[in-house]
Order: sequence, then C-alpha cells, then structure tokens
Amino acid sequence: MDQKRNVLALCVLLAAAGAWAGSCAESAPPTPWSRWTTIGGSRVHYADTAPGSDLPVLLILPGFLGSAAAFEAVVEILSRDMRVVIPDLPGFGWSEAPVGGCAVVDRLEFVEAFTDALDLGPVFLAGSSQGAILAVRYAVEHAREVRRLVLLSPFGLEAQRPVVSRMERYDGMLPLLVLLACRRILEQELAKQVRDRGELTEKIVASYRRPFRTLDGRRVVVEVSRSLLFEGFLDGCLPQVTQPTLALAGTEDAFRCAEILGALQRGIPSCTTRRLEGCRHILQLDAPAEVAELVGRFCLAGEP
Repeated sequence: MDQKRNVLALCVLLAAAGAWAGSCAESAPPTPWSRWTTIGGSRVHYADTAPGSDLPVLLILPGFLGSAAAFEAVVEILSRDMRVVIPDLPGFGWSEAPVGGCAVVDRLEFVEAFTDALDLGPVFLAGSSQGAILAVRYAVEHAREVRRLVLLSPFGLEAQRPVVSRMERYDGMLPLLVLLACRRILEQELAKQVRDRGELTEKIVASYRRPFRTLDGRRVVVEVSRSLLFEGFLDGCLPQVTQPTLALAGTEDAFRCAEILGALQRGIPSCTTRRLEGCRHILQLDAPAEVAELVGRFCLAGEP
C-alpha cells in the first residue's frame, strides 16, 4: 500500500510540474531587434540589428539554453559598427523545437540553413559556451564563409572532461530531472555563472526557462545534453581552424574555461586569448562593455 501511495504521489508531482511549466505566461519579444523566420519547418526567433545593411556581420551562436536575450547589452554596443545577428538555436529561447534531431550535426545544418536564409555572406562568427562547439566546427567546415572566429567561455575541450563525466552519472535520469527542473533550481544554477545575481533579469531567466515548458522543449534539453556527453571534444578540430581566433574566459569560471585557453592557443594556428578578471561563465552579462570592446576591435581592426 505504501508503495502504491508513493507511486501515486510521484505521478501527481510530475503532473503538477508539467502543468506549472505549461501555464507560464507568454513573454513579449525578448530584444529590440527580434525577428522570426522558418527553418526546417520550425519557427525560429533571432535578433538582427541591421537587416539588409552593408555593415560587416557578426553572427553569435548562444550556448546551452542560451538565447539572444542574454546578449542585449553587448549587442547595444557592437551594433554601432556591425550588423549583429543572434539566432535562438532550435528548441531554446523563443525558437520552436526542431522537427528532427538535436545532435551537433543537426545544429550545424541549422546554422548553414539560417545563414543561407538571411543571405549573410561571409561573417565574423562567435560561439558562447557550448556554442563554441558549433562555431569551431562550422568555421572548419565552412572556412570561406567565416572571416574571424570568437570564442566566449568556450566549452567542449578534453580538459573539461571532469565536468562532463559528472554529468554522465545522471544520463539515465535526464528526462525526469528535466521534467522536475523548477524555476528556483534554474535560478540557483544561473546565479553560479554570474558574479552579480542582479544581472539575471526576469527576461533572461524566462528565456532560459522556456524549453522546460513543453514536451518538445524538454526533449531538446535531453538530446542536446546527451549530444554534449557522447559526441566527443573539439581538440582534434583545433589545428584545422584557419581563421584568426580570439578566445575570452573569466578567471572565476566554474567550467575551467580560463584554464583551457592555453590549449586553444596551442591548438589553433592563430589564436589570441584573454582572461577577464573576476568574471564567471556568462561573460556577456558580467562584463558586456569589455567583451564588446575586445570583440569589436578584434573583428573590425584585426587587433585583439
């Protein structure tokens, strides 16, 4: 009888969690530059500061659960001299879940289709956190389409294996953990990645929370998590990067990003690195002015 009651209680808890997630109110467009398009049958949200202009294009690929909403302060500065474009990757932020899979190869196909749809031409390409995996792979596979490469708190190198190994222990429980992820837990985890919790505005928290609201969104979270766990590291790709590269990481990054800057510098033929003092993982929130200044100077003047 006790076992039956426990099972019933768990079912009620899961149902309540799903109902709570589905009841979240729809938010307004997350950025002043928000636009939508359709890629692969799914509606995609993206920010574009100067559609159709002749300005040089900076394409930014957000990391895990990330979206354009978290880059607003950086974009405000960079948009003075560049056309900044940031897609919410399928299933994250305000973009619908993809019809197909969410493996790295699927994400790369999305980036290619997205750049073609917007006719972006050769771009400066930036990848933030897990977005660095896509940025490096895309720069290697589409060398003519990427002028320079920027990596912000890059995640996906062998030196970060201990972090990934800890996640592997929970692989079998991922669907349940994703279903039970509540706003409080998410905010607690995000707070560990910034030096000032006040940087996490309601809009930013909502953008990270959105994938957990629907069945398709939770599927994406699980599949992308497993892709990170089982699809290998970037180290073998680094010598194939032909573009000048700038890598930035905070000295207080819990994911050891500052520690792997040396590996990037050794692996990529032309790579400059900078450690941002006191910053944690989400650099664009911790030090938007410094990040914007370094990225803009590197892309436009060719100087790190």
